Amino acid sequence: MVHRRRLTVIFLAGVLSLSACIPFFGSRPEPEENLLSTLAMQTVSAQQTQSAFSTLTALLSQTPTERPPETGAVTDTAQAPTATLQPPTATLPPATETPTPTTAVPTVGVTPVPFTPTATPVPCNRAQFVEDVQVRDGAEFYPGESFTKIWRLRNTGTCTWSKDYAVVFVDGNQMSGPVSQPLGVTVAPGQTVDVAVPMTAPSQRGTFTGYWQLRSSGGVLFGIGDSAQSSFWVRISVLSPRPTEVGLKYSLADAYCSAEWRSNHGLVSCPTSASDADRGLVARSFEPVLEGGYQEDQAAIILQPGSGRDGFITGTFPAFRVSNYDDFRAVIGCMDRSPKCDVTFQLSYTADGGPVQSLGTWTQKSDGEFETIVLDLNHLAGKQVRFILTVYNNGDSTDDRVFWLLPSVR
Repeated sequence: MVHRRRLTVIFLAGVLSLSACIPFFGSRPEPEENLLSTLAMQTVSAQQTQSAFSTLTALLSQTPTERPPETGAVTDTAQAPTATLQPPTATLPPATETPTPTTAVPTVGVTPVPFTPTATPVPCNRAQFVEDVQVRDGAEFYPGESFTKIWRLRNTGTCTWSKDYAVVFVDGNQMSGPVSQPLGVTVAPGQTVDVAVPMTAPSQRGTFTGYWQLRSSGGVLFGIGDSAQSSFWVRISVLSPRPTEVGLKYSLADAYCSAEWRSNHGLVSCPTSASDADRGLVARSFEPVLEGGYQEDQAAIILQPGSGRDGFITGTFPAFRVSNYDDFRAVIGCMDRSPKCDVTFQLSYTADGGPVQSLGTWTQKSDGEFETIVLDLNHLAGKQVRFILTVYNNGDSTDDRVFWLLPSVR
């Protein structure tokens, strides 16, 4: 009975449901208020559906930690499996600007050759300027005054300079020097040589420069500098013409840098820089102040012996042909403000290449006095005479600054 009742109830419910879905023909339309109520309910349902969809979209866009808890929602105990992202096990190296070195692939039968920077080859012929031995830049001369320029050069090339190598004039003022002059000596790489060229000061006042180079035995010009293309030079200042002096035939003061100067320390440059004075000093002054404060207006050769016990300085001048009735004249003494000056002067000569002979010696101290020398040269008439001026210190060169005023042949 129970089962029959349940079947009857189910059947009746199905009939009622079908009747609700199938409209009755001829039935009246629903009242307007019912239609409006139905539309209002549908609108509310649509808004609720849209609101729910918006809420769901917002929830889905949040991360799990940002998503708020769903309060009052029914929780299904059957949870969907959650995929857990695992961090990569390999640790990525930090970014770096240093490129990763690549491993060279060995090449069969090829021997790797390490890279070696190519050095600049040293030229066969090249010189280096060392110093001016005689006639430093700016040395003063009278118009027409003769002098000898001496450069000290070093062979910095790979070839030996033979005796056939020469020094040649290339530009500027030649100053009556030779167009070319053989070295006359052999100079191996690394060695130095003193190159001497006789010259004459121009006849007009001013500053003059002459440029010179070397020439190989094969005729190739070369000079100084890394490229061996630069010239070395001589630069002098020419003074106003000196007043005419009656009877003057040869002035040693004019030719002072044409002499070869030596001391107990070796070769001395002319004029000498103050830093080299311990080796001996040679200079010239046109306004020397003599001991006692007396100032002259004539040229004087200023000398100082080399330092040390038995120090000296000596200069050998070019040859001069002596005539009848010629005299040698000079004034000698200590320079002003040289209180410890104590020296010995000596005048010597060689005639026609013979032995050195003395013409006289004189001792001078700082005593406020100086001495005039007049020597008869008649016994040397007709000979080529080279005069030699020498000053010796008498045990010590302290304050031994001395002068030869107007040393000359008249």
